[in-house]
Amino acid sequence: LGYQCCCVLPKQTPAQMKTLAGQCQQYKAGCGWTKKWSCPGQPRGSVGVAKDEGSLGYQCCCVLPKQTPAQMKTLAGQCQQYKAGCGWTKKWSCPGQPRGSVGVAKDEGSLGYQCCC
Repeated sequence: LGYQCCCVLPKQTPAQMKTLAGQCQQYKAGCGWTKKWSCPGQPRGSVGVAKDEGSLGYQCCCVLPKQTPAQMKTLAGQCQQYKAGCGWTKKWSCPGQPRGSVGVAKDEGSLGYQCCC
C-alpha cells in the first residue's frame, strides 16, 4: 500500500491526481516517444532518459505508465483515502529521486508506490 501511494506521484496531492487522471484520459499523443526518451526506472531509451519538465506527456506516460484511464480514476480515489503518507520515501526513495537512506523502492504493486512515486 505504501509504495503505490508514495512513489508514483510524489509531487501530486490527491486532488491533483484526480485532475491528472482526467487529463490523461484526453491525452491522445501516446507514449511512443518513450522508446527514444525512456521514463526513469525503465531500460534506457535510444536517446536517453526523460526528465520531469512538467509536461502532460511525462505525467501520463511516466508517472502513471501502467494505468488505464479507468484505473487512474480508481487510484485517485484510493490515494485520497491513503493515510500512511509518503514519509517512507526518505528511507526508500522513488526511482529518479536522490537515493533514500536504505535504498531505492521498487514497484511491487503497492498503493503507496502508485500514489507517492
